[in-house]
Amino acid sequence: ADRSTYALPRPNRVQLQKRLNRLNRNALYLAASLETHISQNPSKKIEGIVYPGLKSHPSFSWAKNYSFQGSYFVISFKKPYQKISIYQRFVQEVMKNAKKKKVSINGGTSFGFNTTRIYLTARNTDYGMPFIRVSLGTENIIELEKVKDVFTKTLQSF
Repeated sequence: ADRSTYALPRPNRVQLQKRLNRLNRNALYLAASLETHISQNPSKKIEGIVYPGLKSHPSFSWAKNYSFQGSYFVISFKKPYQKISIYQRFVQEVMKNAKKKKVSINGGTSFGFNTTRIYLTARNTDYGMPFIRVSLGTENIIELEKVKDVFTKTLQSF
């Protein structure tokens, strides 16, 4: 019924802002760390990281003025390697490395959760190009370092 929405609690704006700040911090930290890793260790297949909070992003000049640049980024592959089979292998490798290191990383679409997620988007559409998205969770800095290690190890194999 329409009035059932009144059963929902009112949003706690302070708590929501803290959550958004954490998600943004984590996305910026991991995106910047991976971009640095790629620039120092060029990859045959990986082109870079796409995130508006990075100086390399075309929207950075105005996005930097906002308190929230997003909670996810895209891993960009070089043209010859923009293939679903390679994307799937990358996601599987991340999940395998996470399991080995006992780091919680989930697969599947969505963002804003507590745990970092990686997934292949636009896989079954005629209206867009598939790509890999990494949606950061609310991990603390110690957990985030472990997530970074998983992604760095995976990038080294690509």
